[in-house]
Amino acid sequence: MNSANPPTKHHYIPAFYLKRWAGPDGKVTEFTKPHRRVVVRRIMPERTGYQERLYELKGYEPELAQQVEQKFFKAIDTWASGALDMLERHGHYAPWNSHNRSAWTRFILSLLLRCPEDIALFREWWHTDFGRTDEAAEARYRAEPDSGDPETFAEFLNSRPLGLKERYQYQVLFSLIDHGSIGGEMNDMHWRVLQTPTEAPTLLTSDRPILRTSSIKGRRVIWYCP
Repeated sequence: MNSANPPTKHHYIPAFYLKRWAGPDGKVTEFTKPHRRVVVRRIMPERTGYQERLYELKGYEPELAQQVEQKFFKAIDTWASGALDMLERHGHYAPWNSHNRSAWTRFILSLLLRCPEDIALFREWWHTDFGRTDEAAEARYRAEPDSGDPETFAEFLNSRPLGLKERYQYQVLFSLIDHGSIGGEMNDMHWRVLQTPTEAPTLLTSDRPILRTSSIKGRRVIWYCP
């Protein structure tokens, strides 16, 4: 995909993961409720779990606006695909190393933060909060006046270009997905693969496939994913 034609279909539930539910025809069964009734259809994994321009950087040139998808989430999903293949081949005895273990942890954390509702709420909060200051910050701003700058620090922040605000917004989001402390806790957990009996009901997945206890620390912490 060259920079003149960047991808605008951004998957928050990647196709490599959804393919585990595909039938002999390569399609998955999608359940949606756009209005009052549940709609069921057979569809290719690439045709669901995405939103157009979900991670687009507002205020950027078109050839640069899709960098979050191209350079960040694409890498996360590529590394996680290899880790999932290994999980399925080896189960409990998967030969983990620091790279593939971190790859799977990062993918799990990303699933908690990359859905359309998450991105919309984060963007709304970020742009609302961006111009908030306290008295100490305002005092420092007044101590170094510039004739061309707005009167207050809050006005200065709110006058920043949209592209700059968007770039900082995603830098914070990346830091949450790559959170060293949380990621380290997950890497140190016991990882297991549980196979359901053949007579058990088929597992489903969803837009929010990660189920977990409220905390990440403690002896009874559980995170699981179908």
